[in-house]
Amino acid sequence: MKDYIEHKLMRYYGMELLDLKRIHMGHNECFSGNGNNGSYFVKVFPIIEHMGVSNEVKYIEFLAGNFCVPQIVYTTKNDPFVVDEEEKRIILVEKYVSGIVYDYNECPSFVLNESGKLLANLHNASKKFEGNRVLDYSWIIQYRNAEVDCIKQMLSLISLNEDILYGERIATDLNIKLKMCEETQDYVLMFKTLEYGMSHGDYCCTQWIIDKDHIKCVTDFANCAEIPYVWELFRSYLQSSIECKDGYEINIETLVQYIEKYNDIRKLSLYDLLKMPYIYVCWLSASTYGYKQFLDSGNKEYLEMAFWRTKICKTVLDNAREIEKRIREVFK
Repeated sequence: MKDYIEHKLMRYYGMELLDLKRIHMGHNECFSGNGNNGSYFVKVFPIIEHMGVSNEVKYIEFLAGNFCVPQIVYTTKNDPFVVDEEEKRIILVEKYVSGIVYDYNECPSFVLNESGKLLANLHNASKKFEGNRVLDYSWIIQYRNAEVDCIKQMLSLISLNEDILYGERIATDLNIKLKMCEETQDYVLMFKTLEYGMSHGDYCCTQWIIDKDHIKCVTDFANCAEIPYVWELFRSYLQSSIECKDGYEINIETLVQYIEKYNDIRKLSLYDLLKMPYIYVCWLSASTYGYKQFLDSGNKEYLEMAFWRTKICKTVLDNAREIEKRIREVFK
């Protein structure tokens, strides 16, 4: 991959990067390197994500100057990214932003609270941007139906192949997910009445670059879309908070503090806040992400994420009434 990137950077950007190394940043292949004019991020996507990359670029350019986004580097032909039809890949180059990036559920509380305010600023800055809407009523119905079918197919595959690594644990989790899907079926209706707007789509601590204890830049807008504001808020807390690391616990008081930081900048309706835990489990209970990728690739990192998502989903479902009660007390 490094030889491929070096060749394409020279051909399309007239750029030679030294010390090119792979880094953890989002779900795609990402690299950093040093050139004559500075340091850069290089992100490589499969070509099927062309639309998503195009939307990411448009959104970042819209936000530039009003929000802490990375700077996109254009090719010598003034294109924002390279589409390699032969290799079925897309290359996007950004100016390197130095700092610390925390892994999932490793974010210190003071950074987490700052991120709540920053998310509200992002939503305010995005009001006039028109993106693709997802996670609405019709989308969630189609999504859940397709994912439930996928769960059943994976259970059938595991039952026919006793040698599948971690097969018994995966089957147990998938059956838990099917049960949660049944329990959350009525929650689908909640998606009809939520407030939607443009957002990052994968906002959490793995996308925040920290410098001197402050968030210097937010990266990886590949999943940007119009989504329920409270969905992004609740999900970002769960995936960033240290207290949610094992998937078995939610500290409702620190969740409330996180919401308060957001509300200091931009008010959310009590109705939407009360629906947060329910729409989260309605979506996540059906998701097969991680299990399918592990069965296809054998990469255990996918499986560890999948196990955590199922645990946290059940924890949210078990504590939904308590979360709702506390939110009503604080934000009434």
